Amino acid sequence: MKTKLSISILICCLSLYGQENVDFEQKAFEFYKDSIINKTSSKINLVVKVQDYNYWKSDCTEKFMLKWQDTMVGGTDNLEVKNIILSNDNRFKLINKFKKGDYPRTFVIANLKKNKNQNQNQNQNFVTIVESYKDEVINYLFEMDIYGKVKSWCKGKWIGEN
Repeated sequence: MKTKLSISILICCLSLYGQENVDFEQKAFEFYKDSIINKTSSKINLVVKVQDYNYWKSDCTEKFMLKWQDTMVGGTDNLEVKNIILSNDNRFKLINKFKKGDYPRTFVIANLKKNKNQNQNQNQNFVTIVESYKDEVINYLFEMDIYGKVKSWCKGKWIGEN
């Protein structure tokens, strides 16, 4: 009887605390580098720290019907600073912060979790990857499921504040 009770308690604890913590930013970056960008002749400067922007707007946020109020809470679930891990991909040069003239540069904005429908208790997760060039800024907005799989994505222009 004690053995069955111990096993039951162990299984219960594992199911509650043993769930994997999904790194949405890393999974979005993997999708981006493997499926979106082409082989390039010049190195792309990648800022390793995930950025926590309080406000961002693009034509992609409009496509996914995200309002500026939604993006105001971007990254609040990310209490610790994360770094993007880059396996041996020589298309990228890792940098710690922005420097004048280091174009093109890419950075990742922290995951935005949004309740899709309060009644169904489903969540949407959005990660944005920004490519910054001297004269333009392109962003990729990824909608991901709760497991970090990309459901859909959009390539757009950075709009900024209105």
